[in-house]
Amino acid sequence: VTAALVDAIRQTPCPFGVVVPVRPEHRAGLERLLPWLGALNLRADRPAVYVCRRGVCAAPGTTPEEARFALDDSFRARVTG
Repeated sequence: VTAALVDAIRQTPCPFGVVVPVRPEHRAGLERLLPWLGALNLRADRPAVYVCRRGVCAAPGTTPEEARFALDDSFRARVTG
């Protein structure tokens, strides 16, 4: 994960959100604990941010702007319904 993606996640309000950073060397162990991680991958060999809500993940974001948009959209959905 890039520093810019981490900053975007930290700066976007997402109460009760959980961040699971997945590094290639830890992926197999994490997948044993969290099997759903198997479906979440890099995009075009770039780190990706997946925002999931109620078991459904939005399209992954690979830029800070896409990450902020996905987090904001998820937060709005929780607040409005």
